Amino acid sequence: MGLFLLLLASGIVLAASLFHTRDADHSPVLSDRMDTLERVLGLQQRRLELLETERREWQAEKVRLEKMELDFEETKRQWKAEMKRGLETEVKEDLKQELMEFVRAEMERQWKKEKEVWRSEKMKLEGEKQTLIQTVTDLAEKVKILENAPIRTPAGHHVTAQNGPEDDEKPGPQIHDVITRSDDTSRWEQQNQAIHESGTSVYVRWGRSVCPSSASLVYSGVVGGSLWKDTGAASNYLCLSMSPVFSNHSQPDAQAYLYGGEYQTQDSHEMNYPPCSVCLSAGTSTIMIPGTNQCPSGWTLEYGGLLMAGYYNHAAASEYICVDRNPEDLPSGKPSVMAKQLYLTVTQCGILPCPPYDNNKIVTCAVCSK
Repeated sequence: MGLFLLLLASGIVLAASLFHTRDADHSPVLSDRMDTLERVLGLQQRRLELLETERREWQAEKVRLEKMELDFEETKRQWKAEMKRGLETEVKEDLKQELMEFVRAEMERQWKKEKEVWRSEKMKLEGEKQTLIQTVTDLAEKVKILENAPIRTPAGHHVTAQNGPEDDEKPGPQIHDVITRSDDTSRWEQQNQAIHESGTSVYVRWGRSVCPSSASLVYSGVVGGSLWKDTGAASNYLCLSMSPVFSNHSQPDAQAYLYGGEYQTQDSHEMNYPPCSVCLSAGTSTIMIPGTNQCPSGWTLEYGGLLMAGYYNHAAASEYICVDRNPEDLPSGKPSVMAKQLYLTVTQCGILPCPPYDNNKIVTCAVCSK
């Protein structure tokens, strides 16, 4: 918990330092950004306080379980003493043994149940810990980006937090659009333009809800797309937002359909729902390389994975995507065939050069940046 407080304090101090070094007359836009960041930091602080409350509740629960264990040992000791005083002479040996086994099994069952609850709570706290660390890290990175962002003043000049006014007539990238998720098309266009001008690139990490340490999270979502058996279906996979905004347009008589994604990997992930995340990389170029899980010299590996696509004999077209080698499963309802399905890709020699390829081998992939 000390680590949480230290990380959060670092984020707050960094943001506070930025607030005090800015001139209030630079731009109303900057003030709005600073207010937004301050509110985000406040929300994270309250979240940390809630997490601390849960930790104290967990410690109290742990004390209660330890007391139960002591009470059980005392009860067992008293029961053994009672048996020694007279029960052995009144109960047949087989009945006594059966009773002892029953009591022992019942107490062990109760203890295991309580232990599983405690373990589940511990894992939950660990997950919250990792999420909070990632959140504070992302906030610190966003503050750094904002600190170096060019801002247009009313006089038509460009200023930055460190360099002051600039005479370049070309507008600087609006970094606020890079770090703020939006669900309407015009803002996505502004965000993509800002990303292009700021010398960064964006890619989708399929199968994971978080980005690697080399990139920052734009948003996390769920894989979606068209239905595998629809002949007119769209081919591409989508990383859908988990904060949908719907149109009030009237229901049309003819339409396209959107379904959730589903693993078809014949392993522990079979028929589970895959997550995804959109990541902002410091590299200006990002590529997906099929056939290997390594990057060329001079490139940075964002993540390695397995090449996946739709089933070869289904009616709907699909595309190849690189799914992370350690995929996650989203909490889901009942498995369903009404989904945008993901199958592993297997080599087929013939026109494919073998060697270096081998027949019927699962294909790997890598996402690289530079």
